[in-house]
Amino acid sequence: YVLSTRLDAFEGGRFAQAGVTVRRTSAADSPHVSLVAFGDGRVLVKSRSAFGGGTQQRFLATAGFPMGLALQRSGGAFTAFITDDTGAWQSYALS
Repeated sequence: YVLSTRLDAFEGGRFAQAGVTVRRTSAADSPHVSLVAFGDGRVLVKSRSAFGGGTQQRFLATAGFPMGLALQRSGGAFTAFITDDTGAWQSYALS
């Protein structure tokens, strides 16, 4: 399946972020994969592989606004997709 969103430029300070998240359950400590953008255009992936585990994050790209973010799941593997005002989608394997 694919989960996606379109983001216009936003403000909210240095730590404000928006994006898409897939969680195993609704529990606060659930495993998850998140694709998030910051107001300066940085895009990161955040993930937790086990209940109660730490959240890892890594930088993927910088994109302009408006920006599209998508997460695709195939079995246990995730792929991130990012597009900006150029309309070209870039893919990133997250497994």
